Amino acid sequence: DYDEAWVALADARVELADWKGAEQAVRRALDLNPRAAVAHHVLAVIEELTGRARAAARSYARAARLDPVAFFEPVRISPKAFDVALRQAIDELPADLRQALAGVRIITRRFPSPTEAPPGLYNPLLLGLFEGTPLPERSLEDPLGAVGARIWLFQGNLERACPTREDLIDEIGVTLLHEIGHYLGYDEEAVWKRGLR
Repeated sequence: DYDEAWVALADARVELADWKGAEQAVRRALDLNPRAAVAHHVLAVIEELTGRARAAARSYARAARLDPVAFFEPVRISPKAFDVALRQAIDELPADLRQALAGVRIITRRFPSPTEAPPGLYNPLLLGLFEGTPLPERSLEDPLGAVGARIWLFQGNLERACPTREDLIDEIGVTLLHEIGHYLGYDEEAVWKRGLR
C-alpha cells in the first residue's frame, strides 16, 4: 500500500532527524489514508520531537482511538518522579553493579540532543545511551577513559514507549541495566543474551 510506504519513509527520516522530510512523508500517507493509525502516531512523534506538545497529544490520542490495540497515549510523569524512579532502579541493582556504577555519571534529558550526542551516535528516538570507554577497555594509565563514562536516559522517549506508569517505572530500570551492560563492555547481542535487555 502506498500509504504504508510513505509512513516507512517518514519513520526513516525521523531517525535521521529530517523533520521537514518526515512530516511531508507522513502527511502524504494521511492524504492517502486519513484513518491510518500508524501515520497519526508517527506524526505525533514528529510533533513531540519538534516541540509541538499539544498537537502531539492530539495525534497520539487519534492513533489510540483508531487502533487501541497497537497504539496508546504515552504516560507522563514529572522530572522529579522520574528521578525518584531512577534512584529506585539504582538501589535495586545487585551490589556488584551498583559498585561498578560508582564512576559513571547518569544524566537525564527529555530527548536526545544532537549537540550533546557523541559523534555518529545521535538518534532522536533513543531511550538511553552509554558514552565513554567501556570498563574492560580502560588502561592503567587512563583509568577513567578518554571521556568520563556517562549513561544518558531520555524521559520523553521512555514515556512514549510505555502505556502505564508501572510500565514506565519498569522500563527505566530495564534501560538503565541495558546501558550498564554496554559500560561493562557487552555489545548489543551480548547485552540481550545476558538478560541485560
